[in-house]
Amino acid sequence: MNNGVRTAVLVVSHNTCADLRRCLASLTASGAAPEEVWVGDNASGDETREMLRTEFPDVHTIEFNRNYMYARAVNALWRVADPEWALLLNPDTECDYAALRRLCVHFDRDPDLAAVTPQLRYADGRVQFSCRHLPDAATPWREAVSILMRRRSHWKMAGFDHRVARDVLQPMFSCIWISRAAWRRVGDLDPAYPLFFNDVDWCARARRAGLRIHFDPDVAVIHHVGGTTRRYPIRRLWHAHRSFARYLWRNRRGFPSASAGVLGVWLTFLVRWPGALRKHQQALRHH
Repeated sequence: MNNGVRTAVLVVSHNTCADLRRCLASLTASGAAPEEVWVGDNASGDETREMLRTEFPDVHTIEFNRNYMYARAVNALWRVADPEWALLLNPDTECDYAALRRLCVHFDRDPDLAAVTPQLRYADGRVQFSCRHLPDAATPWREAVSILMRRRSHWKMAGFDHRVARDVLQPMFSCIWISRAAWRRVGDLDPAYPLFFNDVDWCARARRAGLRIHFDPDVAVIHHVGGTTRRYPIRRLWHAHRSFARYLWRNRRGFPSASAGVLGVWLTFLVRWPGALRKHQQALRHH
């Protein structure tokens, strides 16, 4: 633990060598000192570790001996780095670190601010709808209808164009600054949500603690989406919906509504299954 560290970038990787190389190159080219960057590698079987040793030798690297998934790996990185402000960053991103670093002024202005998140964009420049409402038992049912009717998702804030600064309830944790004070008050990411919904759960706990999260679109980050999970669409679908069901059950307001919510999650799973199967078959053909 190093209480003198002001900022740190925490990146978790698993078989994402090309994405991680691009991410780290964008960080170091835009002002991030290598000693600010921490990579936790979840037992990658590709060239990730060799790439880190040869191309980014000054970046802090923790080589886990097995795949701890996202939540446990982030918690381990935070305990070692212990910065005043940590940037949780996905390896499938490209960013201007100097611009991102300026977002930390929000923490100085507002002691009740838990986190600040930038706008996310696809590689072609389109804005990603990265902010969410906190889900409840009705959410999976609305999602199923939205998918079948090919409508924008209410849960994913269909009415918000992500071009205006505002407080939000739950941004994706693909790129987000979190303060040490908020992390200690809210707690670690819950390992019960190993890959998905750990961000939803953390944001829900932050809200219950009276803390706020701010979205600032003046800074944009390229997010290539699903760097680790896009190769495993069926596994991704299963993990996401299992964690969704767990979240609704743990945050239930009575047995009937929780049961209805969990049933809705698995209905949504079935609605999404054909698309995941198609992606799985395409991945096999391209392998």
